[in-house]
Amino acid sequence: MAVDLAHDPEVARQVERTPEFVRTSVLPIEDAAGGDIAAAGGDDLRRTMQQAARDAGVFAPHAPIEYGGLGLGMVDRAPVFEEAGYSLFGPTALNIAAPDEGNVHMLAHIADPEQKQRYLEPLARGDVRSAFAMTEPAPGAGSDPSALATRAVRADGGWRITGRKHFITGADGAEFFIVMARTSGEPGQRGGATMFLAPADAPGIEVGRHIGTLDKSMIGGHCAVTFTDVLVPDDAVLGAVDDEAEQGVGLFGALGKPVVQRIAQQLLDDARALWRGQAILGLPLELGVADEDADQGAGVGGRRVHQAIALQAGQGHRNGLGVVVDEH
Repeated sequence: MAVDLAHDPEVARQVERTPEFVRTSVLPIEDAAGGDIAAAGGDDLRRTMQQAARDAGVFAPHAPIEYGGLGLGMVDRAPVFEEAGYSLFGPTALNIAAPDEGNVHMLAHIADPEQKQRYLEPLARGDVRSAFAMTEPAPGAGSDPSALATRAVRADGGWRITGRKHFITGADGAEFFIVMARTSGEPGQRGGATMFLAPADAPGIEVGRHIGTLDKSMIGGHCAVTFTDVLVPDDAVLGAVDDEAEQGVGLFGALGKPVVQRIAQQLLDDARALWRGQAILGLPLELGVADEDADQGAGVGGRRVHQAIALQAGQGHRNGLGVVVDEH
């Protein structure tokens, strides 16, 4: 059966507005700073770019309308995410950079009303940043929650969390963490993982060194974080006890590919700019079929693939991890 991936006129206008905003208001800042967002101004720059995105009508396309977003569904947000990714700073400007984009999406789906008011609303509006604490030093968890070594045990008044996390994007300066911890079973066993909401200033949370990476475009770095006997109340559980690892991973990773694709498009465009006018052995370089094929791969064809994936996610089909991602 044929699937209609066409957008309504307002969404189509949103898709058109996004690249114009990114190219005129964001990309020059990225170029001037060499892709280093800390050197460009860090959180002060983030707030400035996000206000510009609000003024341009492109801010927070994924966030619920009641929290200042545009409320786009999965299929409609996919091309907007793609266009934002043409600049490394573009997702930050639109408030759809990792980890905040995934955390907004997850909180909107599984947080209770009090959690939404305390955590989702300021995050969706860009008032604060967040971090998602799952990855651990070996042999702990990477993207597979069954390997979780961080533990949460019941205590008077809630839970105590102890463990080490590595490569936690945005941890330095985050207002709160969503912490994935094991509440039953042993590392290597499926299930038994629970997500907890923890304010960054909770006693026992220590943000350590920034782990070196090639990337310089993520505010707050990719940090080592230690949780030592961190006490959180029962109402800090996000979702259900022992049942949230797969749901969290699925919701968190729903739409990362379009952004990456658009970064590839920017690299291709930069390469073209270098090729033009160049010569080898006195003969000009020709841009021919290979160039056109590359453009097609990074353009319309790739977008349709991402829209189809988004459509399946929005309808509650299983993604590549075997995880149900339900838009509703």
